[in-house]
Amino acid sequence: MDILFIIYYGDFMKKCKRLYIILFSLFLIFLFFGYFIVYHQVQKNRLITDVSELVHNNFLGEVKFSNYSVSGKYLQIEDSMEEFFSDFYQQYQKVLSYSQDSQTKSLLSVSNYSKDGTDFVSSISFVEEQKSQYNQDMEKLLKYTKKSFIKDYIADLDISSYYKNLYNDMMFQNGIYHKLSNCRGVFLRNQEDMNQVYDVSLQVFKFLKKYADDWKIENNEIQFSTQTLVQQYTSLVSSIQ
Repeated sequence: MDILFIIYYGDFMKKCKRLYIILFSLFLIFLFFGYFIVYHQVQKNRLITDVSELVHNNFLGEVKFSNYSVSGKYLQIEDSMEEFFSDFYQQYQKVLSYSQDSQTKSLLSVSNYSKDGTDFVSSISFVEEQKSQYNQDMEKLLKYTKKSFIKDYIADLDISSYYKNLYNDMMFQNGIYHKLSNCRGVFLRNQEDMNQVYDVSLQVFKFLKKYADDWKIENNEIQFSTQTLVQQYTSLVSSIQ
């Protein structure tokens, strides 16, 4: 009996030990998954908070997160968003430089008329080239305000679909895309105004070429032979001044 009891007791203890190991393993698994769920929820909430603050930035200036409260892939999302807005801002500055270009501003000036002569070869070539390059750069800028471009930008990131979907949510559900759409409206109006400057400048040069014998520079002013030509010239120039 004693031997049988010892054997039985030994088996019972082995079974209890296995049960303890199984229960402890399950506890560790639940603990791990609990930590995993809590960690991701905390990181997601922090990301949402950071993005909600980011939206208050002036999108036509430098856009940066005020602080970094996330880590891991969530930080990668924020870094990528900053890179997106950095590229966006640089392209905006490039487009803005066209309207601030000193040569463009002086196209319809007496000094330029005197320098370029009556055929305006250099001025016309400059305007045509500038207009073409400006519109190419503007189209690059406008891409940043398009939903398809943003989605492709996110799709190219080396992160899982979960983080890509989260990134999409941050861009399209937290006011960012709405503000980018507002920027798009501003850009399109600016593009229209800038193209008018180029187009009118070309019209002025063609007008001056056509009536090359009917105007001259005197006393640092352009003077025409008839009042009709004065009115036509003034009407053209005033449309962009």
